[in-house]
Amino acid sequence: MRGCRPLNDDEVYDVSRSFWGEHARRDKTLFLLGVKSGFRISELLSLRLRDVVQAGRLVDRVTVERRNMKKKLEGRTVLLHPDARRRWQCGWRNWGKSRN
Repeated sequence: MRGCRPLNDDEVYDVSRSFWGEHARRDKTLFLLGVKSGFRISELLSLRLRDVVQAGRLVDRVTVERRNMKKKLEGRTVLLHPDARRRWQCGWRNWGKSRN
């Protein structure tokens, strides 16, 4: 993609502050996971809570199944980045419970 570049830390912070409403925690968490993992938006949206939380604990690696990948040739597994892990720990139990 022409002109595509990773967001810097200030841009990530600015974007993450723009989320509001009932699903702000969930949206911030998915945004950070996308930035830190490199998953495409369609790949992020294919994830279910059970893909990241199993038996009440966060997984070490997140896997997007082959059928949800762009070319559907193979799935992809990435290590859950420490920043994304912290955000998940702060947010997933409270998704939809408060506005912030």
